[in-house]
Amino acid sequence: MSSVNSSSTPTDQVAKQRGIPTRCNCGEAVSRFTSNTVKNPGRLFHRCPMGSEKSVVEEIEDFHDLFDVLLVDNIKFQKSVRAGEAMKKGHESRIEEMEDAIARCEEKIT
Repeated sequence: MSSVNSSSTPTDQVAKQRGIPTRCNCGEAVSRFTSNTVKNPGRLFHRCPMGSEKSVVEEIEDFHDLFDVLLVDNIKFQKSVRAGEAMKKGHESRIEEMEDAIARCEEKIT
């Protein structure tokens, strides 16, 4: 008997897509292995113990692509925040100048 609910919310779908996959597309639990190749000695990787390596590798590559996009978006967002903060400081300075000008005008009137 399966404990998986047949209805899934968007939050459930996002949670299933995050991080390193725990299940292969074939349904088997993903195992962690250490590479013994000359190109990647000691590198950890995940794959299906049944030999269906391609599906898990593709999921991890997709995850890395999404992570790269998020990094770029985060950098753009941080630049935007800094630009907004600089604009705010400029506006605050201009407001202070206007308040000073108003105070001088009020002094002249009285």
